Amino acid sequence: MNTRHLTCFLAIYDERTISAAAEKLRLSVSALSHHLSNLEQDLGVQLFTRQRRGMEPTADGERFRAHAHAILAAMKAAEKDMRANRDRVTGSVSISMATSVIRVVGFDLVDRISRDHPDLNLTVNESLSSTVLGDIASGRADLGVAFNPQASDQLRVTPVLTEDMVLVGQPALVGDTEDPIPFDEVLTNRLILLAQGLSAQALTRNKRLLKRLEDRATLQVNSVQTMNTCLLAGLGVTVGTYQIFSEGIAKGALQARPIVAPRLDREMCLVEPRNRIPSYAVEHTRNLLMDLIRNSVRDGRWRADLTAVG
Repeated sequence: MNTRHLTCFLAIYDERTISAAAEKLRLSVSALSHHLSNLEQDLGVQLFTRQRRGMEPTADGERFRAHAHAILAAMKAAEKDMRANRDRVTGSVSISMATSVIRVVGFDLVDRISRDHPDLNLTVNESLSSTVLGDIASGRADLGVAFNPQASDQLRVTPVLTEDMVLVGQPALVGDTEDPIPFDEVLTNRLILLAQGLSAQALTRNKRLLKRLEDRATLQVNSVQTMNTCLLAGLGVTVGTYQIFSEGIAKGALQARPIVAPRLDREMCLVEPRNRIPSYAVEHTRNLLMDLIRNSVRDGRWRADLTAVG
């Protein structure tokens, strides 16, 4: 059964003769009869009785008329809705993003949505990576951006970029130089890290190196703002990225040194629910967010390497 079958059925119902319906639809009588025969075969019922004065709908034909009208109307409405949505994005979208992602592309995303899609209700939540995963799994967010997320049956994880980790602190503590620092030397410093567990996993994908860092930490916090305040006060140093502490680094209050031997890096991923079909608004926002992230890497605002997928 297809739209052509339904259109032919309704034309016959209205005109009550095959010839008049064929003329109305600009089809041959044989073609129209063929469509009707196929429809009756698909439905397993007889829709009309052939009489000398024309076609009379059966009881099944009378009932099917309402269905045919409803199906064609629904398809027309769906087509109109899809075409309209391509020009006008509406609805609500909630995104949870790690702090460093917010700092690079958060404003650009909000600005673009506000200017180009004023009817879209966007909510942006600034979170630690562990919180992002919980927001997606619980349905509090439609999209998430997190570092080193663990795959699960509930989440679809798409790698986007990788970025190197650096040692950050006052120049007097880490050295007034941008020269790389060996990992073993990092461990000799007074380390301030995010609290152990999922939050700390955003530091590196290497679990062995993460364990060594955690074992040496003298202070643990779960707030990027508190971490930054501690660094500016000279309470210790931390392992992070240029983006997170860019303001203090730019002012000279903090110094960043790449970590080597071995290199530490982390992977940023787009996180989406597996069991929910995204709306057009979510799909559009996702594509815009990914474009902004890619552009920030290509123009040098984000010190990172795009993955083949991202």
